[in-house]
Amino acid sequence: MSNLTCGSRIDIERFTSYNFIFSLIVGSSAVVSTYVSTVLAIYAIAKRSIFEMSTKLLLYQILFNAVLYQTAYLYEVIQLFYKAFFKLDEPCELLKTEESCFLHFNVFIISTSAMIYGKTGLMLERACATFLKSCNKSILLKISIAIFICVFVLSSQTGLMLTWDDTLNGSAYACYMVPKKSVTRATRFFVVCTILILMNMLLLCLIVRHNKRFQYANRFSVNERFHKHQVIESTMTICILNAVLFVLVLTYTIGIGVLLNIKSILSHFWFTAIISWVYTIPYMALAIPVILIVRIKISRATRITLISVISKTQQTQDDHMNQIKKMWE
Repeated sequence: MSNLTCGSRIDIERFTSYNFIFSLIVGSSAVVSTYVSTVLAIYAIAKRSIFEMSTKLLLYQILFNAVLYQTAYLYEVIQLFYKAFFKLDEPCELLKTEESCFLHFNVFIISTSAMIYGKTGLMLERACATFLKSCNKSILLKISIAIFICVFVLSSQTGLMLTWDDTLNGSAYACYMVPKKSVTRATRFFVVCTILILMNMLLLCLIVRHNKRFQYANRFSVNERFHKHQVIESTMTICILNAVLFVLVLTYTIGIGVLLNIKSILSHFWFTAIISWVYTIPYMALAIPVILIVRIKISRATRITLISVISKTQQTQDDHMNQIKKMWE
């Protein structure tokens, strides 16, 4: 067995740490919760949401990548559990070479970047739905398909960009760890992602404000008012997703950066204890379907209330109630 895979005394202490084991239990619980909530989210998006097909397509892509990430993460967690309980007497079985982790690491980066790029794609789709007056459902769907393809292509190349000149001659205890010589580039990547998410969130807030301003521009057109309300609700959902994503990615980016800079003044116990919880990407993947489910339920309740209010308004047009019925079509 290569010396690279032989764990040191510090590595053995990590695997025997109760904090490390507990973080794995919490992480695996997040994975299982992601699977369950994703199924519920897909059903809610397909059957109960006010999202247009163009938005649904991009949401499905993000959910797929969340599940892809969690599946790869669960595979690593199972291996770490096995080593912690059955391989401590074989220290040369504890670590993996960075070269052997290359493909698996790329899966982590592809799925993570696709979730982040996908949020940007949703922002662009919402902007088109808001500001392009000639943008009907058919055109929006074509735009979403183009965004879908762009997200796939860009995310598939991100991992290669992060490790393109890395010799991968080091070792790691799990494949979701960034190769040592690529840490600086990966940190810069996540800083850029954090800024990108913040910009998305600010632009989405502007879109929501714009839609609210013009929601009642045509008070007697029920369909027009309700369409504006749908755009506001769907855009607000994406805005909340971006806000949560921003906090988690910011925590990861700053946390890793700070820990690497103060590693020399921290004891191994505290470094291991903190870094186990700074890795927030699994919780980002979990947050996506959970937020979608909650927002869809809130939007549905708001929709029922809005229709009730409109139906109590004095009728000035014969087709007023027919327009209300069309909202449910």
